[in-house]
Amino acid sequence: MTEDFEKQIAEQQEKAAHWQSMYEEQQIERDIRIAAQSQDAFRPEQFFTLFRDSARVVDGNVVVEFDGERISADEAIRRMRSQPETYGNLFRLNVAPHIAKKSPPKEIDVSRLSMDEYMRIRQENPELLGLRRRS
Repeated sequence: MTEDFEKQIAEQQEKAAHWQSMYEEQQIERDIRIAAQSQDAFRPEQFFTLFRDSARVVDGNVVVEFDGERISADEAIRRMRSQPETYGNLFRLNVAPHIAKKSPPKEIDVSRLSMDEYMRIRQENPELLGLRRRS
C-alpha cells in the first residue's frame, strides 16, 4: 500500500516539475521579448534565441548570462543596445531611417476576412496574402 502512495507521489512530483518547467520557459520567453520590444529591437524573438540556453528564473525574475555575469534580461538587452558596433544590427535606432521604418508585411488570417476585404487586399496588396503582383 505504501508503494502505491510512493508511486503516486512520484508521478505527481514529475507532473509538477513538468508544468513548472513549461511555466518558466514561457516566463523567460515573455520577459525577454518584452525587454527587447522596450529597447526597439527589430525582431524580439531573436533575443529569446540568443539567451534561451543561459536564461533562468531566479526568485521570479528572468536572469541571463551576458559578458560573463548574470543580469536581468532587460539590463542585458539595454547593454547590447549601447554597443552598436557589436549588436547594432538588432535595433532600429542603429540603422538608416528608411530601413528601420520598413517592416515585413504581416500575415493575414484569410479565414477572418469578409469577401469584400479579401478582394480589396488582393487588389491593393496581394503580398499580404502570399500572392504575387500582376505585371
